[in-house]
Amino acid sequence: CIGMGHLMRCLALAQRVRGAGGDVLFAMGSRDEGIRRRLADEGFKAQAVGGVPGGEEDARETVAAAARFGADWIVADGYRFGYDYQRAIKASGIRLLSIDDHASAGRYCADLVLDQNIAAEEALYADVEKGTRLLSGPSYVLLRNEFLERMDPARVEPASGRKILVTMGGGDLENGSLAAIWALKTLGRDG
Repeated sequence: CIGMGHLMRCLALAQRVRGAGGDVLFAMGSRDEGIRRRLADEGFKAQAVGGVPGGEEDARETVAAAARFGADWIVADGYRFGYDYQRAIKASGIRLLSIDDHASAGRYCADLVLDQNIAAEEALYADVEKGTRLLSGPSYVLLRNEFLERMDPARVEPASGRKILVTMGGGDLENGSLAAIWALKTLGRDG
């Protein structure tokens, strides 16, 4: 199962890889037709892998798909891709990028660990094996083409914002939307 937020940032990475002349295969447990259609519309291939996401069978099938595809890297994006999954991927000899927002794996052996969030702190990722490199903070944000194309480098930023857009993922298990509403209510108005 892949969440839409995870898919969209992997799609952004795939667009960059393709733009640099590379090729991308999405190997995923999701059988969601909407996801598959979005990938096909973007011109990317997708292959189903079995087993519990982040489990032994998933790792084995992902490595096999990567080997058939001739992949140099595997990107694991999700909260279920813990240390054992990473170790299984690394044992194949294929390099691994682990995208992890909340340091949910706890321990890391991936070649790269990416946390693109503004509050990303290296201290959260203290248990990493030698050779693991952390990419943290918004300078590593993954933006899809449709956002990059709309960026205007000549735009002048106002001294203070008058409009705020808040976006969130598809789930709100910890009631983050209420916290965002309260934070917005505390903002002062100057006019």
